[in-house]
Amino acid sequence: MVEDNAATASSVEAGEMTEADEAMLQEVVSAINAKMKVGCTGCGYCMPCPKNVDIPGTFASYNRYYTEGKFTALKEYIM
Repeated sequence: MVEDNAATASSVEAGEMTEADEAMLQEVVSAINAKMKVGCTGCGYCMPCPKNVDIPGTFASYNRYYTEGKFTALKEYIM
């Protein structure tokens, strides 16, 4: 998959996206962001938490609850 992505990236030039491509990309971004409740990137800047809370993991599970459902969120939180 990495090789395929690298091949695709090396075969395009900047500015090749059409207005329709950009509109579709914006729709996808909007759909993802509509379900995301916490805009955490998981960078870990907030760590270590003085109360030993895995803040990025908790936020990821919380977001996953709204995007993929309760079971997937619970599984991620436990892991």
